[in-house]
Amino acid sequence: MKNKSKPIFITREYPAVFLYLAAISLSLMYVISRSRIVVCTVAMTVFSVGVFMLFYALRRHKGFAALAALALGFVCMTLLHMGQYTRGGNSIMDYIFTASSFFDPFFAGASIVIFSAVVGFTCCYFLVYSPRPCFLMLPSFIPLILSARTAGGLPEGMLIFMLAGFAASAAVMAHPEFPAENIYIRDKRSARERIGAVLTAGAVLAGLLAVIPRSDETPQGEYLDNVFSETGGYYAASERLTNFLMSSSVNTGANSPQGNLLFIAKADAPMTVVRWAFDEYYGSDGWRTSREFDTGYADWQSTANHSSAELVYRLKNSAEEGRLEEYAGLLEDVPYSVNYISGQYIEDGTDALSADMGILIQDGSQTSVIIHPSDTFKLNVQWYSGRSFRTMRDEIFTESNLRSNASYSLSYFTDLPNEEFIKAVEKIDFEQLIADAAEENVITNSTANALIDERDFAERYREVTYARGMTENIERLAEEITAGLDSDYDKALAIERWFGESGFVYDMDFVPAVVDAEYFIFDSKTGICSDFATAATLIARAAGLTARYTEGFNLSEEVLEEDGLFHVTDAQAHAVSSIYMEGFGWMLIDPTRYVPVVNDEEGGSGAILLCVVAAGIIAVVVMIFRRQLSELLFAAAFPLRKPKSKIRGVYLRTRALAASISGKNPDSTAVGEVRDIITRTLSLPRQANRICDAADELFYGSGGTAETKGLLRCYKQIKKMKRRMRKCRISQAISRRWRSRCSFLFSLTAA
Repeated sequence: MKNKSKPIFITREYPAVFLYLAAISLSLMYVISRSRIVVCTVAMTVFSVGVFMLFYALRRHKGFAALAALALGFVCMTLLHMGQYTRGGNSIMDYIFTASSFFDPFFAGASIVIFSAVVGFTCCYFLVYSPRPCFLMLPSFIPLILSARTAGGLPEGMLIFMLAGFAASAAVMAHPEFPAENIYIRDKRSARERIGAVLTAGAVLAGLLAVIPRSDETPQGEYLDNVFSETGGYYAASERLTNFLMSSSVNTGANSPQGNLLFIAKADAPMTVVRWAFDEYYGSDGWRTSREFDTGYADWQSTANHSSAELVYRLKNSAEEGRLEEYAGLLEDVPYSVNYISGQYIEDGTDALSADMGILIQDGSQTSVIIHPSDTFKLNVQWYSGRSFRTMRDEIFTESNLRSNASYSLSYFTDLPNEEFIKAVEKIDFEQLIADAAEENVITNSTANALIDERDFAERYREVTYARGMTENIERLAEEITAGLDSDYDKALAIERWFGESGFVYDMDFVPAVVDAEYFIFDSKTGICSDFATAATLIARAAGLTARYTEGFNLSEEVLEEDGLFHVTDAQAHAVSSIYMEGFGWMLIDPTRYVPVVNDEEGGSGAILLCVVAAGIIAVVVMIFRRQLSELLFAAAFPLRKPKSKIRGVYLRTRALAASISGKNPDSTAVGEVRDIITRTLSLPRQANRICDAADELFYGSGGTAETKGLLRCYKQIKKMKRRMRKCRISQAISRRWRSRCSFLFSLTAA
């Protein structure tokens, strides 16, 4: 029989609905119009209430309600289209998704109209047209999602306010009123529609979470990025030890490493190892390599067997012996280089100038890229990989890919910069000093040629790469930072320390509104290692230094295990800036060592927001599948119940089934009526008698002699038969409808 019931909704329930609309309006305006939150909240509340009342008034005229919905949709689309045209360099999407960074009356008004139309219509539809408590939660997801992706989470008070509004609305929502003669049939199609709607809504919400841009204060950004993986994060290229890339990774917010073990290193002390370098900066596209510097040289090991400490020792010692007389006065005040080897400071430049390192790949990669410390001068790798090559950017690679989980060893110089020597050679012609030293056999010709080639490359490198990414603001900043400093070494240290003195913060969860060095330097001052290395490289170039952006891994104490080995994952991926110093070579500077690191303990509001969202999702699932869950729990707990509890539970559920068939109130249905309904409509007299006799014995007899064996099976048979009858009646109704339509068409054809 067709269900002719209609929902009823009375005036006294309006305050609860208006409370819910006010709560959603307050939360939304907190996100998008915080500077004018009072006025905007009042305006949105009034407008959303108006939309609600409009569709409530049209509840009995579905055609006019559909036209009203189309009209509102047209208005919203028009406002969105108008908002695409920027006002003062911004658009309506910027206004909505930048966490109240600015206020614009037009954008605010358009946002209020759009969100009020959505919220008002949704609340009216799921309160009056098709009452569904679970779907009534959908409007509250809008401010939750926007705040999660932009504003950094809603305050606890707003969350409680919104939850209270939802609870009040759900408690007084419209209820269906059934005619007394109606036999109520639950249509299984409606259940499928509800499940489909929930899945669709979930997919839409997931899509929104994945694509909506976020601002600077996303409290649960790491969680969201793990669930909705985004491309372009700094760690995207560090999850495996791949071959060379043409461009670097950039900080777009997806900075959650997977934590997979990449390689194991045996080293004497913590350090930064180099993977690859990039030459030219392209803003939001990150760093790219220049083909001019991609050439690798196969004989690099024969020309790299010198260190700055050994150079200082030979030059100073020769001056003390009477050679290099022209430079004797300059070199006599230069101390011998100080090296740090295995925890010991060694001041004799001739002893312990190098150390060894072993690398064991663990992630299954087959790559030709060699991970190495700076100043590596020797590589021992498997024979099948062929020759090894080294670029002037200090990248090392093999002729053929290494096999899966290969290992190799290398030797490197452990020099620390000799500050006095670097400053001394800046006062003279370094090329002439090296030429004179080679002429007097202080150093070999191959060493002299290697030093001069490296110096010439540095000069050429700066000429080619300087202009790319450079701005007037960065040039002025470099002048301010290095004002009064004459030494390149002092300039490099001043740039490195400036970040720690200027309020910069290292934050893994930070999501930049703009992926650009100027935004990081002058606006946000918050980022990760790639942001700091990029800024330091550009500032160093503007200060007249030769600098390159370098990526590698940080072998820190955190990954030093009890076995004395460094177990490196993609979480140790690190970016630094390499700066060339005459007399030393390429020196790594790392501004992140001077800046504070934001911890995750401040994300309490984000955890609360996640708990609220999770609780809401669980509540939706429970509401949708409450009957199935109830039946499942009842069947699972039935053997553990006492006899009286078993009889009472089975009878109450059987009575509910009988009431749903007859349309009566379960509380007013007697035992005899239940027996009669089940026998008459489902033709199951034995099962009905079994359950009802036990109930009579419990309620009106001694209460303890009824047999409980087989009661649950009888209830399941009644429930199964009811499902069959419902399917049969629905099929008959559909069949009658099609027969009537076909007969109507046949009569028209015959006429």
